[in-house]
Amino acid sequence: MMQGQLKMGFVALLVTLSPIFYVGTTEAGTKRYDGYKIVHINAKTPAEVDRIESFGGIILNCNPGPGPLDVALPGERLNVVTSLGIASKVVVDDLQAALDQSELQPSAVADTQDAFTDYFLTYRPYDGTGGVVWYLNELVNRYPGLASMVNVGTTLQGRTIWGVRITSNVHPTKPGVVYFGVEHAREWIAATVPPYFGNYLLSNYGTDATVTDLVDNVEFFLIPVFNVDGYVYTWSTDRLWRKNRRNNGDGTFGVDINRNWGEHFGGPGSSGATNNETYHGPFAFSEPETQVLRDFFINHPNVRAQLDLHSYSELILWPYGYTNALSPDQGAFAETGLDMQSLIQAVHGLQYAAGPINTTIYPASGVSVDWTYAQRGIFSFSIELRDTGQTGFQLPANQIIPQNEEVLPAMLRLTNAGWVRSPIRIDLPNGVPTSVTAGQDTTIGVRVVSQIETVVPGSETFYYRYDASGPFIAVQLASLGGDLYQATLPATNCTSTPEFYFSASGDGGSQVQSPAGAPGAGTYSALMIGPANTIYFNDLGANPGWTTQGQWAWGHPNGASVEAGFPDPTSGHTGSNVYGYNLNGGYPNNMPVYSLTTSPMNCTGQIGVHLAFWRWLGVESPTWDHAVVQASNNGISWTTIWQNTTEIADNAWTYQDMDISSVADNQQAVSIRWNMGPSDPGVTYCGWNIDDISLINHTCDSITGDSNGDGAVDSTDFNALTNCYSGENVLRPPGCKIFDSDLDGDVDCVDMAAFRANWTAGGVAPNLESCTGLESPTVSGEGSRYLLITPGQSPVPVALQVFSPALPCLSAYADFDSNPTLAAEHVARLVADPVYRDPAEWGTIHLGDADILPNTAYQVMATDAGATQSLAVEATTALWGDVTAPLGVIDIRDVAATVDRFVGSATLLAPMPRADLFPQRPDYVVDIRDVAATVDAFKDLAFPFPAPSQCH
Repeated sequence: MMQGQLKMGFVALLVTLSPIFYVGTTEAGTKRYDGYKIVHINAKTPAEVDRIESFGGIILNCNPGPGPLDVALPGERLNVVTSLGIASKVVVDDLQAALDQSELQPSAVADTQDAFTDYFLTYRPYDGTGGVVWYLNELVNRYPGLASMVNVGTTLQGRTIWGVRITSNVHPTKPGVVYFGVEHAREWIAATVPPYFGNYLLSNYGTDATVTDLVDNVEFFLIPVFNVDGYVYTWSTDRLWRKNRRNNGDGTFGVDINRNWGEHFGGPGSSGATNNETYHGPFAFSEPETQVLRDFFINHPNVRAQLDLHSYSELILWPYGYTNALSPDQGAFAETGLDMQSLIQAVHGLQYAAGPINTTIYPASGVSVDWTYAQRGIFSFSIELRDTGQTGFQLPANQIIPQNEEVLPAMLRLTNAGWVRSPIRIDLPNGVPTSVTAGQDTTIGVRVVSQIETVVPGSETFYYRYDASGPFIAVQLASLGGDLYQATLPATNCTSTPEFYFSASGDGGSQVQSPAGAPGAGTYSALMIGPANTIYFNDLGANPGWTTQGQWAWGHPNGASVEAGFPDPTSGHTGSNVYGYNLNGGYPNNMPVYSLTTSPMNCTGQIGVHLAFWRWLGVESPTWDHAVVQASNNGISWTTIWQNTTEIADNAWTYQDMDISSVADNQQAVSIRWNMGPSDPGVTYCGWNIDDISLINHTCDSITGDSNGDGAVDSTDFNALTNCYSGENVLRPPGCKIFDSDLDGDVDCVDMAAFRANWTAGGVAPNLESCTGLESPTVSGEGSRYLLITPGQSPVPVALQVFSPALPCLSAYADFDSNPTLAAEHVARLVADPVYRDPAEWGTIHLGDADILPNTAYQVMATDAGATQSLAVEATTALWGDVTAPLGVIDIRDVAATVDRFVGSATLLAPMPRADLFPQRPDYVVDIRDVAATVDAFKDLAFPFPAPSQCH
């Protein structure tokens, strides 16, 4: 395969080709191309493609359909093509002369004169000493305990398709992988990858822990050359031959065996014409090559991954090829594929594009990866190896080793994928949600699949939390039938930081997490966002007067025809007008960069800014012509946000959303510019047309108290608040940040006041506590009160002084080294016994009868050896035994709740500290004494002290 736009890159390819390749004593390339030219052609219709081929043109693209094509064309036919109005330009004037100019670049690696050691210094024929099969046999001879030859089957011309099997005898049953190359004969670099990978596994077994683990637990089948007949033909006759060597009976030869597989055979991206490079054959699996490899997969049901190696274009591809619809396992493919992309880039800096075949390179039906995935459930990938057209199919020999170095870690990653190695498999078919919208539930599709072990029913679990300091909440996945499940992240607010993972158990005792090793080794996470907010919008109904250069203009496009691609639109996306480059046609050849620049737009206070607009664009591949979008916050320095990476030929308005936050966030003067050009001397397209331009963001703003992010502060949020109320200077529980209005780390009366101020449910907001400045609670009889004091990081106290400014006669002094003493006759009783030496155990100080003590602020001061320690806090009173809503009344519900807690667990769990009434300091146990005290409070008995004297 190859990407399709070669042009000047193919010139470099041709310069590297020679009639004689110095590879041992084997000659190649005996077919001559005297009188041929390489012509870059833009074919608009399938009929034009057929005409080009009827003139003797050899289409060098992997997918010879309408669009830009590179064609080896007999020179005398060039005028005929031109006379038909087919846009063309000569890239190479004399093909054979270019072939004669040079030979393969020698490898930069020193030659040791040892055939095995030097194997990867150059390309190798299939047979003979030093050839592909010889090298596989050498691997087996050198590592007989780990490697053995595999006869995959016989080709059309009777040759054996040889591979090598690599695995140890440590485990008798294990998953398998099949990695193979040269499905297309001319893609020589692909033949080097399986043997290089095999040598790496064998030579590192026993010394490298990762390799040893793989060889012990995976069965590798490595097949260097699948299309053996075609490969031999490229060495003997025609270096650029692609197909197998089927005699089609009409003077043509060859079937594209990567269009001959039985999944959507004969669909888009394949041809029924025998002379076409993508001729799919008379029927699915008509070719012996595809038959034997199909049967190999069927006869090895343990195979869980496939890698089909091609060249060139530097791509990582996965299903589907026949349709632009995403596969049910797009999430798993993307996760592994993008990891492979990063691993490749880390070696030599090359970034391979990654994605489904159909949308990343072109439509292709009847391909191997679609069949193995759809029919066998195999994790199927294809890699397009180096390069991107500079040398094309004849990658210089000095790149063989670098090519293998960079793809090797990606192959290790594929082999280690959960699809291959995990006892049971947890996939997210639709991928991991990267963002969560405040106030909305977020559903996540999950697949749990039995592999080596069978999934234990009911073990499929979803774990999530919204605060990194809090525990994960476990929820059983909701079954959708079969192996499909659904998880739901409940609606939350913008202060949350969602983290989540999945788990399931196997009947062999395995516990599997996704991601692997969660939560300790990491979890999935998502960004909290709000609904889209429009910062700026212009529908171009009127001319905004932006700065233009060249033929940029505002107005009505007229849909004029252009040389290549599709014409301009005949109207805007909405309304009649657009900004476009040459509203009366395409951009010219040999043009410099011309720009359209907006007026500055104010993004002050805006975070997460995106540029959105509608586009109708035609531009040739960036090797020749360019379309660019840039942003600036000062009108001087410009950041490229987007540029074409391939040919673009829009025939409809398409929506664009581009992240410009790195330039635009919180900036006062943000400008956007669209560049057209530069262009080369060749084919031209319609250029830019843009409409309905906007700047948007998803700033996530929260209302204090809106715990679920639904924009309202109501009873649902109050129920959450009761679990978060901690009191002054008490560290708030995890997940309670939304209630901390003053961001002081606790949730206290100040925050309750803010909650009530934001109440949107109608009526009067309920009270959580008898907080200062709020209504007093209704008191039932002589319920007792207490004061809760928490020191945080204060020094160990030796004394407390408690007093109320509202009641001068109420004061008390407690000496923590002796029994408490009363400092005045008319005071509430103060209990501080036993002594609390640990600041974390300051506990509770009881302040007497509720009817006597008013609702007032208390000042608490800690003193250490006579020196004040700057601990001055405002505390509040609360009803003992008042453990359920409505707060402020001790009723039968409080009694029932305390009994439930006593029966259910001996350990006191938040939020019920007021149920722990006895002894005089909380002992963190709800026992029968606490139940009795709550019953006494319910019966209007003062507990545990008699009421103090009235203060006069």
